[in-house]
Amino acid sequence: MDKLKELDELLANLRTEASNSVSSSADSSRKTSTASRKTSTASSTTTPDPRASLAELNKLVASLPADATKPAEPTYEVIDPADCDKEEPVYAEPRLEGAYAQPSTEAEHPYSLPLAPPAVPPVAKQDSLASLEGNSTLQSLLQTLGGLSHGGAAPEENIYTQPFAPQQLKEVPVGTKPVQQPDGICAACHEAIVGASLAALDMEFHPAHFMCFECGKDISEAVYFENEGVPFCERCFHNKFSPRCGQCNDPIADEFVVAVGKQFHVSCFSCEQCNKVLDNGAGFVEHEGQAFCQRCYDAKVAEKCAACSAPIVEGAIQALDSSWHEQCFVCTVCKRPFPDGEFLDHGGKPFCAGCYHQQAGAVCAYCNQGIVGQCIVALGKRWHREHFRCTFCLQQLHNGTVMEHHGKPYCAACHVKEFG
Repeated sequence: MDKLKELDELLANLRTEASNSVSSSADSSRKTSTASRKTSTASSTTTPDPRASLAELNKLVASLPADATKPAEPTYEVIDPADCDKEEPVYAEPRLEGAYAQPSTEAEHPYSLPLAPPAVPPVAKQDSLASLEGNSTLQSLLQTLGGLSHGGAAPEENIYTQPFAPQQLKEVPVGTKPVQQPDGICAACHEAIVGASLAALDMEFHPAHFMCFECGKDISEAVYFENEGVPFCERCFHNKFSPRCGQCNDPIADEFVVAVGKQFHVSCFSCEQCNKVLDNGAGFVEHEGQAFCQRCYDAKVAEKCAACSAPIVEGAIQALDSSWHEQCFVCTVCKRPFPDGEFLDHGGKPFCAGCYHQQAGAVCAYCNQGIVGQCIVALGKRWHREHFRCTFCLQQLHNGTVMEHHGKPYCAACHVKEFG
């Protein structure tokens, strides 16, 4: 099978080279005189004519038996080169049928050649190959075509037809910091860049060497972040440099809220008690480093007024080991405020001086006013020191014997004088 394939390729190459050679010869012959044409014809007896050899080769291939299973052979017409001397040369176009059918195109030269080599029937391929290898005409044709195409010398190798070998890239370890290099040098591997390059961070890279400094992920076609001239993928950059949420401890990559001395994802900033998200400008109350919505703060955290039991939001008064609204801190009896801020405690409740003495019994028996400070207790009553006097002579009864008559105090002299 390999030899048969080589035969088909050989026939196609022969027809192509013969066509190019014959075309150039025909052009030169049309420009020369009749005498020159005769001289050329006479000298061709020593060198095989490639056009005649090509005709013989076509006849040889066409004589092979056709395989019934193959598609119809292409039909074409070969024009004798001698007919080209006519004033109006006839251009014949190949007519292909079956598997070789192709759109017809205008001939490039006056010699018509088949567009594709005729198929060799598989039945007689082995025999025909052996006969062609021993054919002297075919060998002569090969030598002639070689001399016409390459001037008798072996063709030079065209370096541009060689396959392009991809550049072998040096492996760059993860965590390699890129360093500025001259133009055309990779900042990661420090080797020359052949082919495509990538420009980033004011440096050039092999596309395969532009990777995350932390994890080594390829970021040549992805979003990357930079820190001190080092590239990072999005995940590694946020894990390493972004602030942490005070609620979930995950890195914050977009909008965040700053409150109670911490930073939060917008969706994580919520009430400590009911977990309601405190977004859209919702107010919150801070207590001991925690955020509460107003409702939960009032119900669970806020101090309660000792008078009305309602939560105290602001302006609390601390007194008697309790908290009070400013408007609620008044005398327990008369409900009057304390303008000078002075009050008396009785049973854990605030009293003005008058109400206190009335409630506590510290009222002077003489003036019926409350007693503040020291007092005199006598006859089952309390007296201001200056009001404890003799009922008859009004002398102060500081020392000595006090006499009593119907609950009133008397000095001894007045008591004897009045009551014997």
